[in-house]
Amino acid sequence: MQPIELVERLNAIAPPDYGMGQEHPPIDDLVEALIQAFRSASTDQRKVVGDELNTAARNLLLNYAWERAVEAVRQESPKAVADGLIALCIDDGGFDLRDSIVRMAVLFRSAEKLGLDAVSLFHEAADVAVNPAFKDAIRAFPSRPPEHGI
Repeated sequence: MQPIELVERLNAIAPPDYGMGQEHPPIDDLVEALIQAFRSASTDQRKVVGDELNTAARNLLLNYAWERAVEAVRQESPKAVADGLIALCIDDGGFDLRDSIVRMAVLFRSAEKLGLDAVSLFHEAADVAVNPAFKDAIRAFPSRPPEHGI
């Protein structure tokens, strides 16, 4: 399935008034398929994906990234950290970059707890980001001084 078709499905199942932290419909399989398609998509296809996401779908992706950080530690799963980062790249900081940065912090901490190479994980994710400002933010996140907080 093409990435845009997956985004259309995500937009369709996202409750119109969905906000972060609320219970959401089952989305894991759909978002995992979108992540896989997004990774192999062209830059132009990735841009279209970001342009077509509605607000509720963006909130679902941000929530998904947070959930992957938690699950990464529970299941000792490096893949969950990587998937959370790609979910952020799909949103591409389009909702609010600050919300993405909060999720980056949680994913970074999960990567640390698992003893992963966070710099490599964040750089690999940045390679699929479209928005130059978001690409820079995700690439630079692991080297932020601790006193800068999130």
